[in-house]
Amino acid sequence: MASPTILAGLRQLLAAHVPFAQMAAADLDFLVERLEVVYFADGEILLAAGATATHFFILKQGRVEGRQGDDAEAPAFEAGVGDCFPVGAMLAERPVSLRYVAVGDTFCLRLTRDEFHELGRRSAVFLDFCRRRFAALLDLSRQQLQASYANEASAERTMGTALGELAHRPALTCGPGEPLRQVFERMHALNVGSIVVVERSERGEQPVGILTRTDLIGRVILPGVTLETPVAAVMTRGVRALDAAATAADASLLMAQHGIRHVPVTRRAGATEQVVGVVSERDLFTLQRLSVTRITESLQHAAVTP
Repeated sequence: MASPTILAGLRQLLAAHVPFAQMAAADLDFLVERLEVVYFADGEILLAAGATATHFFILKQGRVEGRQGDDAEAPAFEAGVGDCFPVGAMLAERPVSLRYVAVGDTFCLRLTRDEFHELGRRSAVFLDFCRRRFAALLDLSRQQLQASYANEASAERTMGTALGELAHRPALTCGPGEPLRQVFERMHALNVGSIVVVERSERGEQPVGILTRTDLIGRVILPGVTLETPVAAVMTRGVRALDAAATAADASLLMAQHGIRHVPVTRRAGATEQVVGVVSERDLFTLQRLSVTRITESLQHAAVTP
């Protein structure tokens, strides 16, 4: 077993990333005590295409790219520090579809397949994270297959739509200190599913959190949080926003990378910035009108993306 100092360092590293930050201490201990630190040199293959997924990886340092072939110009998948792979292949116990290659000196934390499944049995948080990632990929694939076979140019123009055009109505915002009762009343009156929490200053609005209807049961109702509690106590922090000039493709990539379903849209006017809308996962699904080629490429990518 690794020394207490090393284990403490691994706990601190993992605690900064989803889903480990939400896992129970005992389950996180179970994980870090079984992780193996492995090194890969630049260009070294972690997983070969078609190989059975025998290990679950968490990137500790460096970068990993997933490529569909030796001559691929751009990677189909890129992992940064804290990212996990290959979740889908591990859950389905099937071979991976991409060739995973280290970029530069790379260190990974590795868990065996049996330990991966044991962690899933022990930790509902971890299993839910993996299943949601896998289910989201399957749902996206189903949406793509059910879409009409529009031509390629039309598909590109659709996913190139600026987020400012997709945000059909102004975002509902509030300050961190606003009580939940007031927040819920406003959400109900306007029939919206999310509210962006912002810090206001002379520079405009800075998104600091978001609260959605799906958060209410786990964060407010079941814990018995009073309605006089400030929204900051239950909001999702570290919200990731995009400028109104960013595209639907940018938002889709951001959602996939961070496992989120809502992206606040901001617009800068001079020295000030304002939240002008929110783009949801559902908004992006309505844009999916892919050709047969695009569907095939998307399914290949979905098969290995964590």
